[in-house]
Amino acid sequence: MHQFKEIRIENTNRCGYKCLMCPREKHDRTQGMMSVEDFQIVLERVGLFEGEMHLHGFGEPLLDRHLPDKVRLVKERMPKAKTVVFSTLGVPFKEPYFSSLAEAGLTAIFVSCYGYNPDTYKKVHGVDQFYRLKENLRILSEVRKKNNNCPHVLVMPSSDEMLYTLSSQKDDRKEFQEWVESLGIPFTFERQLHNYGDGREYNIPKEERLCPVVR
Repeated sequence: MHQFKEIRIENTNRCGYKCLMCPREKHDRTQGMMSVEDFQIVLERVGLFEGEMHLHGFGEPLLDRHLPDKVRLVKERMPKAKTVVFSTLGVPFKEPYFSSLAEAGLTAIFVSCYGYNPDTYKKVHGVDQFYRLKENLRILSEVRKKNNNCPHVLVMPSSDEMLYTLSSQKDDRKEFQEWVESLGIPFTFERQLHNYGDGREYNIPKEERLCPVVR
């Protein structure tokens, strides 16, 4: 029987960021949070699953205060599945929230980060949250030490092409990378910046991989 390798459940489509590469101006769906009850219904319909369960979509998944409960439900119903979120980490939560995610069994957090000092970060992401990002990375580093290095945290940096287009400085990226890695958190260049299909000149989508998430 065919098995999906990855399933995505959009726990929220809300986001406080205004990233210039993200076509949220095309996003006209009603915004909100998926309730735990609705999430349970989705899991029941999915059934047994052993691949990657991505708990994110067109929003910032960590804005969902019930995300630890949802991660726990996945682990209870699908013990072999890996739970994954993609996040900016630009959320106003403290250590207990991140600890609750680790204790619930969250497998991995991929951090979208395309600016490496306060100015370029605001230019790319549209918000002045660079220092909050750094503080949350520091908190996650401490949480991981107390939870057997869980969840796995990886920072997804911008490509060289994107850096040149946005007039960022490669030296800033190198310095930031060294600081992140000093926390025991790696950079990963294996995951490319997602393109939702409306195009940005530094990230042209492949025709066969246009994303239906926007509408």
